[in-house]
Amino acid sequence: SFLLARALTAPLLTLTRAAESVSQGDFLTQVDINTGDELQELAETFNTMTARLRSYSVLQVDRLIAEQRKTAAILFSISEGIVMADREGRVQLVNRQAREMFGLSADADVEGRSIAEVLPEGLLREALLAVSTEPGKGFKEADLSGAKTRKIVRVASSSVVTPGRGAELGIVFALRDVTLERELEMMKDDFLNYITHDLRNPLGSAMGFLDVLLRGTAGVLNADQHSIVSSVRRSTSRLMSMINNILDIAKMESGRAKLQLKTISLAGIAGRAIDILEQLAKAKKISVHLVAIEEFSVEGDSDMLERVFTNLLGNAIKFAPEGGTITVSITDEGSELRGCVEDNGDGIPAEHLKRVFEKFEQVPGQRRGGTGLGLTITRYFVEAHFGRIWVESDPGHGARFYFTVRKDLVLQPDGSVRPAETVV
Repeated sequence: SFLLARALTAPLLTLTRAAESVSQGDFLTQVDINTGDELQELAETFNTMTARLRSYSVLQVDRLIAEQRKTAAILFSISEGIVMADREGRVQLVNRQAREMFGLSADADVEGRSIAEVLPEGLLREALLAVSTEPGKGFKEADLSGAKTRKIVRVASSSVVTPGRGAELGIVFALRDVTLERELEMMKDDFLNYITHDLRNPLGSAMGFLDVLLRGTAGVLNADQHSIVSSVRRSTSRLMSMINNILDIAKMESGRAKLQLKTISLAGIAGRAIDILEQLAKAKKISVHLVAIEEFSVEGDSDMLERVFTNLLGNAIKFAPEGGTITVSITDEGSELRGCVEDNGDGIPAEHLKRVFEKFEQVPGQRRGGTGLGLTITRYFVEAHFGRIWVESDPGHGARFYFTVRKDLVLQPDGSVRPAETVV
């Protein structure tokens, strides 16, 4: 009976030990049982299973190695410097570009050591440590310029998380050389200063002298002289408008333009814009109607919103037909006010609806005029109020320009403006 029991249990023990080996990752394990019964069939099935597991494991390892090589190739070929650290702040990777920025040799041992140990002291390490406190929020710049060279590096960070679970594994830092961008910004600022001081100011003086001539203060002009001076004055005014548009766009794009927030009547501003362009509309016998059932008070920048209405209204007058109609309306949309300027002109082709707010964009086939910047500035002014602007049009049936203005804008201590719901 002992021998019978041993004959029955020995194959089972063999299978049990083999299963334990497989569970520990040893897929080379095979069992040799020749009992000629169900146990032998089970052993053969077990061997087939381990062989398949072995093939799958090799395939997965190959895939992991391939993915690792691909990732390494990307990290070491991109122009940005990359530093990766785990949750304890131990460095896991520093690519070639980051090593060059920090002055580390290609074979420097960095893995497993703290950032303070690996990266040399200086402004760049300070910037990296500063952004590590709040990954994904903002960036820091380090000016590494020397006596003869200029170098500015921007450092940003982001959390590394596991896919699906979202568990944080560590932090990745991206270091980008923004020296060229800064130099281009300086060139743009120099150009804008030139426009302001060396072009706009003399032009303003010239416009003043032309106004003196047109008023007859320096002597009465005959009809031909008045016509010539008037033409020069219009051209000068158009050039001044173009210069002001360029400066306004530069201010908005650089973030230097600040909203002068105060309680205003949007209907009142719309009415003022209509009054400003009244003579321009009358010259084409265009009727302009304001539809607003109340004043529609809102916190906003009066000058910017007046420019929004005058730009949209001027655009509508330009493209409305002789004797046409323009409707300016304001409606309450709950958390925001919505303005609309509608004309009955030729309309805008569908393919140009999203492009009309881009710089220097003009719709082909329509009468030329202007700088192609008016609608771009209008978009910037609306977005500065955290609003939206868009256009709807059916070719041959005019265009409707809509924009919104948030009701809950609040002035912050630093002079910026934010919707009340985002204020912490």
